[in-house]
Amino acid sequence: MAILYNTSIVSDGLIFALDAANSRSYSGSGITVNGLVSGIGATLVNGVGFGITNGGNFNLDGTNDYIMAQDVSSLNLTSDLTAIVWFKITTFPSNDWVRVIGKGDSSNRTFGFWYYSGSPNYFLYQRYGTSNVSVQNTTTLQLNVWYQGAVTSGGSTHRMYINGLEIGNATASPPYVSSSSLLKLGYGEIHSYHNGQISQALIYDRALSAQEIKQNYNATKKRYI
Repeated sequence: MAILYNTSIVSDGLIFALDAANSRSYSGSGITVNGLVSGIGATLVNGVGFGITNGGNFNLDGTNDYIMAQDVSSLNLTSDLTAIVWFKITTFPSNDWVRVIGKGDSSNRTFGFWYYSGSPNYFLYQRYGTSNVSVQNTTTLQLNVWYQGAVTSGGSTHRMYINGLEIGNATASPPYVSSSSLLKLGYGEIHSYHNGQISQALIYDRALSAQEIKQNYNATKKRYI
């Protein structure tokens, strides 16, 4: 399934795929981003830009830009899932959170992959539900470096990966909250907006294995690293 220029991308369970480098997904102008699977596209909100480096990327200004997916029930995932996103941070907000990809508002956080820019820096995978999910990893976030962030939930096991390697896990039981808030990239309804680039995003309705996460990373890393 050559949706991202590479047949090695895992296709089983894939329900949402955007790629700024694929002309079938984005033409290079306008505000409409076409979905590469399931017909689920997105809208560039408040002047998201486009650049040709690394094959193609969306540029977000950290002020009010974000990417908003279409309103479809299949993205309201309250149990198993995988979310994967390639992103680069240009400027940190001042001691605040940024949600790179996720769904939900301040009360109903269906799922979200975040970074925190204070001291210490860290990544966070978060879900609200019967028992809340919080997978954290204290790290030193770097500016102007491409990351592939991936999070998975399979049953009561939740994992977070950076660049194909697991960096944290936690146990919490589903289900997780439903939300009418749409899936967004670069903003979490609260806290700060992402200042930097987002290139591609994938959502699955199942938990990918560690081997599959690594497979997807290896299939696309040459564009970024």
